[in-house]
Amino acid sequence: MAITDVTELLGDADFVDSFSVIRRVNSVNNYGENVLSESTISAVGSIQPASPDDMQRLPDSVRRRDAITVYSVTRISPDAYPDVVVWNGKKYQAQTSEDFGNYGAGYTKAICTLI
Repeated sequence: MAITDVTELLGDADFVDSFSVIRRVNSVNNYGENVLSESTISAVGSIQPASPDDMQRLPDSVRRRDAITVYSVTRISPDAYPDVVVWNGKKYQAQTSEDFGNYGAGYTKAICTLI
């Protein structure tokens, strides 16, 4: 395990931004139809422009969009119905998520592209 626990910094207003995460969950209603429900979560984290190395990890089809890297203790999921990060009035869809728990409990890195 790393010596530095960065989760303390993720709670310090000098180092983080506030943003929202729109979590989308699929369910089936009484008629057998898929229903996508959304809930909004308030979160804080460090938001940076995506680096060229981060962009290399993305599929070719999304590499030309604006992208950000979000470091947070709030997990941002790129699963079947990817989470959406709302920051500075723009919406970014999660493309990848990595567990950085070695640097602190729950610490994650997500690469998100503008939608």
